[in-house]
Amino acid sequence: MVESMAELKFPKEKYPKITVMITSLNRVHTIEKAVKSVLDQNYPNLEICVMDAASTDGTVAVLDKYKEHYAYYRSRKDNGTASALNEAIDNSEGDVLCLVNSDDYLEPNTLVQVGEAFIENPDIDMVNVLGRTVKLLKDGSIKVEHECNVEMMDLSGRQVRTLHPNCRFYKRHLFDKYGKFIEERDGKMTLYSDFEFITRLSLYDIKNVTLPIFGYTYLAHEDSLTFNTNKYTKLKQYDENAFYVETLFAEHGDIMDERTKEYLGKKYRKSFCRRVVKNIVDKDTNLARKNAELGVRKWGIAFLLQVIRYWASYHLQLNRLVRKST
Repeated sequence: MVESMAELKFPKEKYPKITVMITSLNRVHTIEKAVKSVLDQNYPNLEICVMDAASTDGTVAVLDKYKEHYAYYRSRKDNGTASALNEAIDNSEGDVLCLVNSDDYLEPNTLVQVGEAFIENPDIDMVNVLGRTVKLLKDGSIKVEHECNVEMMDLSGRQVRTLHPNCRFYKRHLFDKYGKFIEERDGKMTLYSDFEFITRLSLYDIKNVTLPIFGYTYLAHEDSLTFNTNKYTKLKQYDENAFYVETLFAEHGDIMDERTKEYLGKKYRKSFCRRVVKNIVDKDTNLARKNAELGVRKWGIAFLLQVIRYWASYHLQLNRLVRKST
């Protein structure tokens, strides 16, 4: 770990306590880098909460090496990432909270710069940093797949340009006032609740600033829910996102302006089309028919044609993958 402290602009006691929430499940090859990237920040007022979902591949042994640095630590089965994050929020004391996935890492000196931004802007609700997505190549080098810019991270004007929940540092009162992550849908754990959470915050036009620094790196790989290329996983994501838009309209529709309603309406139609495709792929004929009829009543016959196009594209892509593997 880095021993030297980054030069501080303010006395140590002025820096807000930052809680870093690390979630993990079977990431033995990446978890140590994630944890060390937090410890190596040498931030003067740091709290770490580690939420492991009963890993069985050696991840726990790696986590145990650093447990003296954790304020809250557990390893047991849970109800998914959203549930783990909500538990960490409830069992932490930080003035500011952030998320670090077990296969990602913070860039050096990120926390100090974030803490100073909060000191310099006492009225803001959130500080954003830039993020990049990298892919690990066979020779051990990394390839940058994507980088975001300052404009993309801005949540002002009730508009979501990109999600990047891990590149955002949240004042605690945001969770108290606007709620935490949605944990369940139809009795099953959620997988993509960051979409609803970031969109929900944007509806309330929270005060946020973005630092022009790359502070967070995502590692893209096939075991990731976000970055894997499995077509059925993408269908599940769209199906769940349709649920989130329904929830946003039901619970926050009264504060939406027309531009927001139009934006979410387009998201909903696209997601709902893929929901019907998922119903077909799942061979749930009754549900597919019911949802297709709902879509036609709402958007007209063009909706059905769009469903057919998405279904055909899904199967063509699967056939190409099969041909490549044989």
